[in-house]
Amino acid sequence: MQSFLELAAKSIFESHNKNDLQNLQVILPSRRAVFFFKKALSELSESPFFAPKIESIDDFILRTADFTTLDNVDLYFEIYGILSKIDPSQSFEKFMSWVPTLLKDFENIDFSLVENPHLLFKYMSEADALSRWELDNDYVFTPNAQSYFSFFDRISEVYEKLNEKLLKDKKCYRGMVYRKVAENPDWLISNEIKKYYFVGLNALSKSEEKIIETLEKANMSECIWDTDDFYMNSQNKAGKKLRGYKKSGKFGKWNFQNNHLKNSEKKVRIFELNNDSLQSKLIYNLAQEARNQRHVIVVLDENQFLPLLLNIPALQLPFNISIGLPISSSHFSEVLRLLIGCYQNHEHNDDLKIHNSVLSKISDNQIFKSLIINEISLDKFELLHTKIRASKKLFYDYNWFINQGLSCDLLQNFFRKGSALDCIESLEFILGKFFDIQGSDFSDIEYVFANVLKNKLNLIKEKLRLGIALNLKSFSALIEDLLKNERVPFEGDSDTPLQIMSMLETRCLDFECVTILSFNEGNLPSTKKTNSFFPFDACKIFGLPLYSDQDAIMAYHFFRLMQRAQTLNFLYLNGASEALGNKEKSRFIRQVEEELCIYNPKIKVSYPSINIKHSENNKSGSDIIVKKESLLQITDFLVNKGLSASSINDYLSCSLRFYWKYILKIKNEDELKSQIGTDVFGTIVHKVLENLDKPYLDSKNPIDKEVLQNQKNEVENQLSLIKNEHKSFDFDSGMNLILISVVKKIIEKYFHKRESEFVGNFKILGIEKELTSIQAISNVELKLKGVIDKIELHPFGLRIIDYKTGKVELKDLHLDKENDLAETLLNSEKSKLRQLIIYYFLIFSNKTIMEKDFGLKIILEDLQLVIYSFRNLGADISFNKNMFTHNEIIEAVNLLLTKIVSELLTTETCFVQTQDKNQCKYCDFINVCQRN
Repeated sequence: MQSFLELAAKSIFESHNKNDLQNLQVILPSRRAVFFFKKALSELSESPFFAPKIESIDDFILRTADFTTLDNVDLYFEIYGILSKIDPSQSFEKFMSWVPTLLKDFENIDFSLVENPHLLFKYMSEADALSRWELDNDYVFTPNAQSYFSFFDRISEVYEKLNEKLLKDKKCYRGMVYRKVAENPDWLISNEIKKYYFVGLNALSKSEEKIIETLEKANMSECIWDTDDFYMNSQNKAGKKLRGYKKSGKFGKWNFQNNHLKNSEKKVRIFELNNDSLQSKLIYNLAQEARNQRHVIVVLDENQFLPLLLNIPALQLPFNISIGLPISSSHFSEVLRLLIGCYQNHEHNDDLKIHNSVLSKISDNQIFKSLIINEISLDKFELLHTKIRASKKLFYDYNWFINQGLSCDLLQNFFRKGSALDCIESLEFILGKFFDIQGSDFSDIEYVFANVLKNKLNLIKEKLRLGIALNLKSFSALIEDLLKNERVPFEGDSDTPLQIMSMLETRCLDFECVTILSFNEGNLPSTKKTNSFFPFDACKIFGLPLYSDQDAIMAYHFFRLMQRAQTLNFLYLNGASEALGNKEKSRFIRQVEEELCIYNPKIKVSYPSINIKHSENNKSGSDIIVKKESLLQITDFLVNKGLSASSINDYLSCSLRFYWKYILKIKNEDELKSQIGTDVFGTIVHKVLENLDKPYLDSKNPIDKEVLQNQKNEVENQLSLIKNEHKSFDFDSGMNLILISVVKKIIEKYFHKRESEFVGNFKILGIEKELTSIQAISNVELKLKGVIDKIELHPFGLRIIDYKTGKVELKDLHLDKENDLAETLLNSEKSKLRQLIIYYFLIFSNKTIMEKDFGLKIILEDLQLVIYSFRNLGADISFNKNMFTHNEIIEAVNLLLTKIVSELLTTETCFVQTQDKNQCKYCDFINVCQRN
């Protein structure tokens, strides 16, 4: 089947003498379409001929007006220069938060040929609001409302003065130049061009409409549309604008309108996928399958572009990218943010220091790491990493690097203080180093990003040298806008069988095979609304674009892309993965299923299932499984290190975590933090209580209510001592100040509880008491160990205390007499209960030794096992051991240990990743598994 551009080229070629073609002008939606039109036209003649002028509509308009389009950075400074004279109080950083929206509104005003823009701004004024909302003339608006109305008075003046200045300098923004061409028809009427062909356009702006109408009235234009009966003869959104154009007749004879969606055979495959990873793998197979066809992969979510590039090159198939990505997609964007952040931090600080976390981000950045290695060598870089980890410092100054013999010019830029201009020079220094080592490990994409950044920084530097004041905060706001909104177009060899494009880039192009990624509601049609200062009613009255217009445009692009395609693959995510949230397939897929298939029975829809083959070592899908090749390490651990309540909890929760943590002894590298975490929080609580109790353990003096009161009064002093032991944390401000006050409050609350439940004097027999027991199980002398937070002697007997800074509830220790205790202990969710019962078992095993140490007889029936949960001190949480006999408890623990040890000491079982994703949230190995 001929493509649309081949048909359009043939129509134009056959309508004119070959010698007259050079007097024609062909205008298409994009430069990509221009390339393929030229290719189609060149194939129509065996002999050479002078071709028409063939341009994208943007290039045509700019050439016609002979204006220079300004970069957004230039426009921001132009607008701010005008606004600062009208409103001197306007700060640049605040201005940057809304100027991109204002510029877009100015564009739309001009594209839409709003007859008198000042009437639009007046519509938004206070006086018109009183009239529209039918308020009394003496109604007084709030200060915020008055500020809102006055804003439109100011931007009305900005719009007028900006246009005056730009016209004088023959410069423009995109919407403005379209308006000027539309308002000056003489610019279009040329003796050189006899006829204009507008090919493949669809949703025209008012200015484009007027331009074409002007030429049509002069009998100098012809429009070639690419439409289909399916949406032209129905109320389908895709034909909304086009049906209006056809009915009006103002664009001349209507052509082409075909019936491909009615008559052609198509194979539509709809793939429902659980996650992005599966989508990436499937793309590889689909591209392989269509390697002999013209195939387009349409990327709706720009975040999937870079992962896609990792899979496609493995095909060894030529491909072309035609997509615009924000600069923030570059690794360089992080370098920019880090450097500017350091300059901002140093601005009001004489100590030029950077935080450990910032230093880690700098050295971990893919680009910056390569640059440092290039400057100081790989060995020195690794030595630098080793010294940083060993130092355990929270803040670093540059002298530290000099003293270590690891000075580096690149790093020194992060320890500098200065203006925005100084910051730009530091950025340029880093970019210069990057360009000096071209041909290294960096991808071509990074060089494109780096060139764009270099040009933008030159532009900003030029403005600063002209005297424009820009502090670091303003500079940061400007850079953030560039990173977010400035898009870098990627273009390669256009004529490859595989094309990777955004939906907008497919305009006018046809493919045999079409694959659309992440075809979900919200991606197509997009739920991202273009921000505007003008409300819906103002847009409706003054003819500005509406959100619904965008939906209709994307519907047209989708159905047009379907017209000549033979195979269509729609991939959508169903949200089954927790990380994705709720997902729904696009309404366009539903239209194909429920409307188009009925309209054309030759369209066959199928729903292929995705079968991922796994090896025998991985029978449970994508979960991580480790086979036991040797039992020596496991045996050594059981005999020498031994099991504890914590390691048993890890084994029952996730045996893979147990394997990595205890058998391989992989430790999570300590991360230096400025804010205390849950681990430090718990350590401080335990340490304060230990320090308060230790004098009474050593002296063996009894504790009465007065002692408890004195201990409570001593909490603040103990906290002061402990704060000195943790000097890496700032406890005088921020979250640490709040957390340390929480520690004080909960410990005081604990002593208040001890006072309220006091029934008689007691003694402290042990603090952090370590107990071990050797059990012969499966021909192994198993070591079982545990550390009891506190052992007290009360008139009723021993009280075994375990402190928990997390929340423990009564249900955590709940036991049903009807349930087997051994089975209950194997439940991973019963960690608190299991810990207390293991303590009981250890006391039983060490009873004789403890009786000798304590100088008393231990009666196990009187033993009290208690948890003090500092987040639930109102509850009395203890193990009711009287539900079971002593022998039942001992037997249950023996069965628990036997089952775990026998599983560990057989090669028939594996260490398997848990199926309970809640266990992964705070796991040290979450970045290894990448479960979430």
